Amino acid sequence: MQEGQMSDTFTDRKPFPQTRWALAWIIGYFFLQISCGLIAVSIAFPELNGAGELVATLSDLSKSGPANLYGSASAGVITILMLALFLGRHGRVAAIGLDRWSQLSVGKTIGIGFLMLAAAAAATFIYSNYIVQNNELQAQTRQLIASIPRDWLNQTILFLTIAVFAAIVEEVLFRGLLQNGLKRRVGPAWAIVIAGLIFAAVHMQPMAFPILAILGMAFGYLYHVTGSLRVNIALHLVNNAAALLLG
Repeated sequence: MQEGQMSDTFTDRKPFPQTRWALAWIIGYFFLQISCGLIAVSIAFPELNGAGELVATLSDLSKSGPANLYGSASAGVITILMLALFLGRHGRVAAIGLDRWSQLSVGKTIGIGFLMLAAAAAATFIYSNYIVQNNELQAQTRQLIASIPRDWLNQTILFLTIAVFAAIVEEVLFRGLLQNGLKRRVGPAWAIVIAGLIFAAVHMQPMAFPILAILGMAFGYLYHVTGSLRVNIALHLVNNAAALLLG
């Protein structure tokens, strides 16, 4: 089945997915992360009084890192379970290419995936060394990782949250739902660009915005040519795991 035909297999009254529902899922996931983080911080620091102290502690990753991690992990698990319910009917899994591997050969798929990651890595190197010198692109993530205790349980949860949960949720939301919804309105090229920009903006890391946008567009192009969300999730997982283990 060709990637451009994915939405035609959907059996609901309206084409799936709809852009508005994709944006609603993204906004909901954003607020769920904040809510789970606040709940985790309030449990870890019961002496805090008022929303102001909760938010301030949540923002201080050197202090709230473990609570932040457990909040993010909870948000990831909840979102994946909700997406499973949402996608588990009316052919929605097939409509976004989550039921199959690439429509290209294995060699072409691996080659394109490698080129996409290599291009993003090259752009990151150039940007970090010649454009924003002496600025850490992902200081928040590094601070979070540094604050997590080195025991096996916390390190396992850290890996699952950053490498696995994030890969699944972000690919389903930004490529499977948003990019597909936009494609019917503005065409595949602009859908890739817009979804990539929104992907970067939601991460709320201003210094890393250009690199995250390039990475999002690279994933978008990969999804467009392979027609498979499974391939995207696998490559996103490898990218995040490499950044976590090598960072």
